[in-house]
Amino acid sequence: MATIYARLGSSVTVVEIMEQILPGMEHELCDHLYKILKKSGIEIYLNSQVTGYEKKDNRLEVTIKKPDGEIREMHDKILVTVGRRPMDAAFKDLGIETDKKGYVCTDEHLRTNIENIFAIGDLVGPPLLAHKATKQGLIVADVLAGENVEHRELTIPSCVFTIPPLSSVGLTEKEALAQGLKIDIGRFPYRASGKAVSMGETEGLVKIIGDEHGKLLGLHILGAESPSLIGEGVLALSKNLSVRDMAEIIHPHPTLTETIGEAAEDFYKKAIHIAHK
Repeated sequence: MATIYARLGSSVTVVEIMEQILPGMEHELCDHLYKILKKSGIEIYLNSQVTGYEKKDNRLEVTIKKPDGEIREMHDKILVTVGRRPMDAAFKDLGIETDKKGYVCTDEHLRTNIENIFAIGDLVGPPLLAHKATKQGLIVADVLAGENVEHRELTIPSCVFTIPPLSSVGLTEKEALAQGLKIDIGRFPYRASGKAVSMGETEGLVKIIGDEHGKLLGLHILGAESPSLIGEGVLALSKNLSVRDMAEIIHPHPTLTETIGEAAEDFYKKAIHIAHK
């Protein structure tokens, strides 16, 4: 929303309580996006929070608590986006089991503790994404039709439609390290892609994370068309492909998909369009 309003001509300030924008997504790419958004004119305060506001002459004087002290700024509107929580009003009296956060508990068939009631989507917990809900709905439809299918942990991509967009699937670098994995990383910048240059979309970076044996752990893309490009990572992770498999795929030229292939090649220090340390 910040990028939309900024592109429409509004002066926008983002106040984020965490240490990075888009918490939970790949930190390195979020840092790149932070710089891009700042350069576009969007003010961003990290490790900060809005503690209150007062109406003054049809405007809002907003109090912002930053690490180095408190400031006050005048704004026309405040958009509050501090997360979501499940609402149980529709089934509160039915006795449906939920977890400590209020999300509905389901079995491998997405059935609740009440045999003829199923639950899908945001109501059963993160990630809270429409495409996850759609897939779960199809699984329930198959179960109701008598098919012997089970819901399993799916490889689910996440896309944030900033300008440029940020898309991720699999583990981030921090998540992989937190699990005690030894990892290697391949990177490829959009500015080294002939297609990105011809499109005028040189802001961006592809990052591939794999373990010490080359097992693919995550793919993260900041840049033009990343929500479409991330599908390659979804397929690779779902089918247990390796980073080497991705490096050996012939990507058509000139396309943005080549950035994924070159990032995979960089994992082995073999990318041909960037220098290696």
